[in-house]
Amino acid sequence: MQNLIFIAKSPNGHSHLESILMDLSKGLKYNPTVASFDDDLHTIESSGIPSQLKTLFYRRLWADQLLDPAPVPGVRDCLARHCPRDTLLMTDMETPESGRWVKIPVLVARNRSARVVWFIAGLVPSESSDLLIPPWARKLMDTRFKDSICCAEQCARHACPAVSNRRFVVFPLAVDSGMMQFSDGSAALALGLGMKSLMTGHAVSPDVIATGGLDGHGGITSVGYLDQKINGACEHHFKCVLHPVQSAPAQALDEQHIRQMTPYAVSRFDMAWTLATLYSDEHARRLHDFTMALADAGLFIDKMARFPGQWLGYQKSVVQGLLADIFADMALFNRFARTFAGMVRDYSRHDTAEALTESAPDAVPGKWPMAGLIWCTANLALFNHRGETIRAKIWEQQGKAMAEHAMTLDADLAVEFFNTLLVNAHNRFEFTTDLPGSLTRLLALLETRHRVMAASGCVIDQPLGRLYGTLVQHSAFCGPRYIDATEAWSRKALQALGENSSPELEPEWMRQYSYLGLARLCAGDMDGALACLFKYLGVEDAGQIAAKVPDLNPFQINMSARFLAAEDIAVPDTLYTGLVSHVTKTLRHGHPWQLICFNLGRAALLRHDKENARSLFEQSLEICRDNTLGPTIGIMMLKPLAFLKDLVSTSDVNAETDHWEAQAKADARQLNPSRFAFLFDRPFFSALEHVRRHHDEIFPFSYQ
Repeated sequence: MQNLIFIAKSPNGHSHLESILMDLSKGLKYNPTVASFDDDLHTIESSGIPSQLKTLFYRRLWADQLLDPAPVPGVRDCLARHCPRDTLLMTDMETPESGRWVKIPVLVARNRSARVVWFIAGLVPSESSDLLIPPWARKLMDTRFKDSICCAEQCARHACPAVSNRRFVVFPLAVDSGMMQFSDGSAALALGLGMKSLMTGHAVSPDVIATGGLDGHGGITSVGYLDQKINGACEHHFKCVLHPVQSAPAQALDEQHIRQMTPYAVSRFDMAWTLATLYSDEHARRLHDFTMALADAGLFIDKMARFPGQWLGYQKSVVQGLLADIFADMALFNRFARTFAGMVRDYSRHDTAEALTESAPDAVPGKWPMAGLIWCTANLALFNHRGETIRAKIWEQQGKAMAEHAMTLDADLAVEFFNTLLVNAHNRFEFTTDLPGSLTRLLALLETRHRVMAASGCVIDQPLGRLYGTLVQHSAFCGPRYIDATEAWSRKALQALGENSSPELEPEWMRQYSYLGLARLCAGDMDGALACLFKYLGVEDAGQIAAKVPDLNPFQINMSARFLAAEDIAVPDTLYTGLVSHVTKTLRHGHPWQLICFNLGRAALLRHDKENARSLFEQSLEICRDNTLGPTIGIMMLKPLAFLKDLVSTSDVNAETDHWEAQAKADARQLNPSRFAFLFDRPFFSALEHVRRHHDEIFPFSYQ
């Protein structure tokens, strides 16, 4: 304020004062106390500035108060004593402070140049929903400009049609000269974006400015003087200008300005909204690619993995149109399905993948069974990983309908599908030795192919080996009485994956020893189980494991913890203490850490270490209760709970029982209600006792 006082008193400072007051990009610094603020107002009032400038001064102060979410107490009352708000703004707003307010930069061209004028927009409580433009502001606008504000309001209200008992108030921060200052409809886009931000609560990036008309149907219409407006935006340090596609910058536009900022051509209001709310220096290049990709199906396929799912959601109608075109073209759909499958293999892309599925046509193109099966398999894997078992089941059924035909064209695609299908069944706790007829036929086809390949010297068949590995698990989940079948599938898997002859496939064939070791442990073959453990960990005896703990991966740690929890196997105590210490330092949320903590908790109980047992069971429970991990992990909360109830106080247990029971039942309903019927036919503590007595039957094989 002291700076304003100095300028106001300067003989030639009035034009400079006007420019400062009209520039909302720079805040005014007020004196810290109401008394000093009051003194400053008296000083400026008596400085001799023209009445129009004095009015602008008070409008600026009131604008600051409306825009400030936490104004200094007493300042508004002080300001009202000098210049009542209603008198100044000429409105009948009752409680503008209870509304939401934003400042909107608008590019105004005149005399072949452009400047930024700031508008104030508010959404305030009111019985009337009619747009309010103060009378003094109306005098500064021509009919087209006022119509453009109405059009902007329509676009904003379309975003949230349910919002009622609110009205928009719009006025410029401008000198009340009584002369026409605002003409044509090119401010509609900027005003519409600002007004929509009030409706939705999502802010427009402060680096973005927009120019363009609106046609009343969400389309953006052309503007004039675009080059001048872009130059004006650069001079005011904006980094992004949204403009109509019909109005392109001239080739001769100042290259320095183009380097400083990014112009985006937009044709629809919803696209402009997406860019305006998402723009940042970090996202500038990716947003440019996004706008280009939405106009070209092939480019969209190439770039789609880079776009967050949220962005696709903002442009859902456009993405739906693109995907409809892609699903109608064989070459495009094939590219899309394969790219999508790659995204699903990268867990960091799952939000984007799910957004694509949400926008894709429901019908899978059956006339292209290979690409169709890739699409079904990828979605089955996606929703299986996300724990959405019901949606996964839908994709399983669609994939089955295509697999029979697809495997006669490309057997390896069918292998990927059936691997995913069986794993999905395991995650739903559906365990059976039966195999679908189409899978049996596929196995026969693959084994015939493998014999022919082996006769020619090619002994490794990776797809077949992976399928055998899944069948090892499929058999082992059915219990110890199927150990012979499990052993047979394991031998086939090791042979097809080239055990000891294919270093590049070593992680795959070595994993088979994890499956076989756990199956043997469940079947009571302790010597055979230990042999698998040593092979999987790369040691010769149990005494060497403790030294390797820091280098073990989570699944190797899990297998080691499972052996520690077994009563009939002698394992050095150094391994127990080493694993507990290591897990405490490296614990993560996710599979298999819930099992690691659970089995180490059981190992602690065997060693009468109740303190660590309780802590480890509680950590296992916390992981299982993480809703983002899905119901397969969630239902495993029953495991630590069955043991925890005897390690914690009754009051602690009773305080959480209702929450535990509700979540466990919800997970059971999603998975396999019949398998977990004991949760519904008895009290919860009785159900937990049932889990403790029948743990290995309820949670077989690798779920132990």
